[in-house]
Amino acid sequence: MIINSRKDLDNAPAGVRESFMTQLAASINRWQWQDGKWSAIQETTTIGRYGFTVSDFPDAFVPDKPTNNPDNVVLEQRREYLKDKRNAYISAPINSIQVTTSEDRENIQGAVDNFELLYPDGTAYWITVDNNIVPIAKADLEAVIQTYVTRKAQAFNHYGQLLSTLTPESEWGL
Repeated sequence: MIINSRKDLDNAPAGVRESFMTQLAASINRWQWQDGKWSAIQETTTIGRYGFTVSDFPDAFVPDKPTNNPDNVVLEQRREYLKDKRNAYISAPINSIQVTTSEDRENIQGAVDNFELLYPDGTAYWITVDNNIVPIAKADLEAVIQTYVTRKAQAFNHYGQLLSTLTPESEWGL
């Protein structure tokens, strides 16, 4: 049964009316996060639409005060955002060479460590991120390793600086 007005409510069967009144009572009291703390508030818009006031619901349910801190949720979301950006930066290809996974980096290091054995003519043929096969020298692979290590250190330093300034109101324009 649809109840759009006080008249509809008054004409509803007893069970429907009782259920609806319980729902109205439950809509009155709630908690709202304001100025870094939880505040109990009474919202009377819904009951007012049906011609009721708070005094018509003396036993209205009051929910338990929340124990969470919404500011911490915002901070955690921002930390995760920064972490995702950091990880994406670190794992981006270097000179079209994939460095996303530890296996990628182990393959590069293994090729450098055993270059003369694996590539006696001095040239490796490497598959790039766009699936092209390109000739590559040992020095090129060493440069990828060095760039990765440097990039990772820079990313973590920058990440640490951003974390030290992190507040729920922080804006970085990232």
